[in-house]
Amino acid sequence: MGNCQNGVQAAFSAGDTIRYDFPIQKQSEVEVLAKNWCDARGKNVKKSTQSCSGCCTATFRCTKNYRDWE
Repeated sequence: MGNCQNGVQAAFSAGDTIRYDFPIQKQSEVEVLAKNWCDARGKNVKKSTQSCSGCCTATFRCTKNYRDWE
């Protein structure tokens, strides 16, 4: 999946969407980073996709309405 050799990396961002590549043990850190990124835009965060196979890739969207990523 993603490239996590260098830890957590913002692999892509555009508009209200950001994607991170990260090792599975850094999932909580990535969720905080995504929340902070959306907070800076005055919006709430929603995880839209995640897949892990060795490394993880997760995409988050900033939304007006809060929805938990669980």
